[in-house]
Amino acid sequence: MCSGTSLFYEYLINSGYLDKNNNLIYEFSELTRKYDTWEWKTKYNDEVPHKLTLLFDSVGCEGYIKLMYEKLCRNDDKFQFNELEEMLIDNKISQVQEKLKNYSNKIHYKEILGLTAGIVFIDYEYRNDLAEYFRQGNYDMDFGMFIAMDYGTVSYRNIKEDVNVRLIAEAMGGKGHDKAAASPISNLQLEKIIEILSENKN
Repeated sequence: MCSGTSLFYEYLINSGYLDKNNNLIYEFSELTRKYDTWEWKTKYNDEVPHKLTLLFDSVGCEGYIKLMYEKLCRNDDKFQFNELEEMLIDNKISQVQEKLKNYSNKIHYKEILGLTAGIVFIDYEYRNDLAEYFRQGNYDMDFGMFIAMDYGTVSYRNIKEDVNVRLIAEAMGGKGHDKAAASPISNLQLEKIIEILSENKN
């Protein structure tokens, strides 16, 4: 299973822009691929890829690029976090857990295409963590439908293993993978969002 980062890494290697013997850059590419494909959880049980994402969310895109550039320019044999980065990650973990707990108290259940959806209004960055939170908690839903108004998107994540959310996203004008997909928020969905909120108030 590939990711954008691993494909770009292969291009750089094959084009002679990177030294294929640079283990540090390869490891960074592989850690990113593991998170993007979710193999860090399903195959390797490796927390480092998840920590990388938490660090990204903690320092933002520009800060992350700066940190990783400086780290990858060093002549280290192994990818590792320094003390400051570990502190930022730990703080982010606490913040994420608090957010997930709050989100779990604001679920709107709705039948969509014959399946039970757990609909939650979220900040975009928490979509994957919330899906895993629901899976581990055995929440009574087939898939999560996470509405991120800050990004103008709806993310779909399967909670039950046999549910293909790509089909759901395609029905909503989106696309994606079997376990993770997304669609833009359409005018029709905005009407549905208002309807759902109105029903909840009643």
